[in-house]
Amino acid sequence: MVPWAAWASVWRFWPVLLILWGIGAVFGRGSAVGRIAAPVLLALILVFAISSIASQSWWGWGRRAERGEGAQGDLPYAKTLPVSSAQFSPSQVRLNVDVGAGRVFIGTQSGGDILTAMAGYSRASRAPRLDASMSGSVLNVDYSTGREGFMPFIFFGRPDEHTLTLGRRDTPTQLDLEVGGGQLDAVLAGLAVTGVSIEVGGGTVKMGFPEATAGRPMAGGDWGARTLRFQIGAGTAEIVEIGNTGVQRVSGSIGSGTAYLDFSGTRLAGAVTGDIKVGAGKLELHIPTDVGVRIDSNVGVGSLRVNGRQHGRRGLGVDETWESANYSQASVRLDLRVEAGAGSIEVTHGH
Repeated sequence: MVPWAAWASVWRFWPVLLILWGIGAVFGRGSAVGRIAAPVLLALILVFAISSIASQSWWGWGRRAERGEGAQGDLPYAKTLPVSSAQFSPSQVRLNVDVGAGRVFIGTQSGGDILTAMAGYSRASRAPRLDASMSGSVLNVDYSTGREGFMPFIFFGRPDEHTLTLGRRDTPTQLDLEVGGGQLDAVLAGLAVTGVSIEVGGGTVKMGFPEATAGRPMAGGDWGARTLRFQIGAGTAEIVEIGNTGVQRVSGSIGSGTAYLDFSGTRLAGAVTGDIKVGAGKLELHIPTDVGVRIDSNVGVGSLRVNGRQHGRRGLGVDETWESANYSQASVRLDLRVEAGAGSIEVTHGH
């Protein structure tokens, strides 16, 4: 016997019922379209409803969170996945996070396990996965969330939620983050970052480094210099206080999405270089007053604006260079090469 809770899952398909009613109203029940489309859609809703019920383990498959067990919000399933400091003692950590769907928060704390992941999710089939293994003295940690199925998200209620806490802030850490259609928020205070790679499809990334690491900036990771890399499709990435990471190189590409990069912080030193390509999207740069800036740009039908004012000419393949007044005397310099097609580049220096 199917419990009453299962019918709540079927009710999530009310948009399809509304579509069925609309088809009948527009074409009439006696029309050929109405006679064919309505049964087909009705059959589809039954298939996906049964699949949804089964995936939520109404008959005991999987494990639902008990009362007080720590399910996040009203999500029925919960899981805690630790990477224990007692089990691993790495000299460096590589953290790979794949956000297929849902919301992910990454934070830091002083002490505790290397990583603690707490997940709340809507169906047993969407349980997260965590793998940890040593390669020499480097600990590789892979965390992946569930992905949306064929049916739209609206049919399945609120998104899954994942909280990842890094407890070894002083351990050199390289971050590889891939965000499909989900959302990732990261507040990485005091983390000894050796490199950050971000790939965004249609999702959103908000990342901040509000506090520099207590020790000296770490040497670069797999990419040589301490590097910030990003690839943005139609999504959005906002990365602030990059200067607290001691970044040495920036590289990235933007399709139709938006990237906001804030270079404020206390650990920028010497020359910071970068190459960024912008398609039809938007690149916003915020650079502190004491940093000298030189931007070499090639702009198609897009635009380059500095402190709110249009800079240079407009036209196909126009090369422009903008240099801040303090560039030659500054102890910290940011040299960027930017290519823009139909997109826009907005630079704010010292405001």
